Amino acid sequence: MNIMTILLGILVLIFIIIYILEHRKYTLQSKQIEYIANKIEEIIENETLELILIPTENEVVKSIASSVNHLLDYSNKNKMAYENSKISMMKMLSNMSHDLKTPLTTLKGYVEMLRLKFNNDKMIEKVDLRINEILELINKFFNLVKLESGDKILNITKVNVCEICRKNMFEFYNILSEKEFYVDINIPENPIYVSADEEALSRVLKNIIHNAIKYGSDGKYIGISIDVCENTVCVGIEDHGKGILEKYKENVFERLYTLEDSRSKDYQGSGLGLTISKELVEHMNGKIKLTSIPNKKTLFNIILPKEK
Repeated sequence: MNIMTILLGILVLIFIIIYILEHRKYTLQSKQIEYIANKIEEIIENETLELILIPTENEVVKSIASSVNHLLDYSNKNKMAYENSKISMMKMLSNMSHDLKTPLTTLKGYVEMLRLKFNNDKMIEKVDLRINEILELINKFFNLVKLESGDKILNITKVNVCEICRKNMFEFYNILSEKEFYVDINIPENPIYVSADEEALSRVLKNIIHNAIKYGSDGKYIGISIDVCENTVCVGIEDHGKGILEKYKENVFERLYTLEDSRSKDYQGSGLGLTISKELVEHMNGKIKLTSIPNKKTLFNIILPKEK
């Protein structure tokens, strides 16, 4: 009886030891898998080229880590290939812009001479208009390439956003009056300061105001407002025109994207204005957001760091 009790005790003890060892093994495996998951999130969030290094004898964990590293290595190679391709494309676009700009500028000089000689000739005016449009498009491409390649350095300083908004809205006074827009301006009298490049911010405002006039002409309304939060300042530009469907909201910031109506004469555009605006705002450590209810309200919010 005593021998049976002893044997039973030994058997129970063996089971307990096996259970403890298996539990420790399972716990360690769970921690290692959790480490791999967290490391993947960290690599994705920080966009690093790291691989996962984890000392382990567990075959399951080693297999998971190896498979993940293969995927990360493949992703890194694709990312590097994309960046190299992007740099090559930027250089090509920059060279093309320069090569096209020179003869067009010369051609514009000849057209100007013809216009002086044949005063008020409609055909010459049309040629001059088209040359200006092409030059403007080339300049947009050139500026976008410089922004994306990091060649364009912004002069970030403390600027009065109220003054800049008022000045840029005033520049559109004539066209807004001609098109009979109702203009709603909510800009505080006291100065509000943001951290930004004044020239870049003016360009962003001009692009968005121009878009609001072009695509919001049906609503005959344009509004500009400034709201202050704890660490940011938000400039809102609103129109009541045709608007943008939810599925196209993110697309409007992509290069060369235009609304479906851009095929009509009234809605022609290069599709670069908002792309450049987004790049400029992000280079000023800000964000640009869009909300739109078609045929009711379209609002672009430019969010910039607040300065004291």
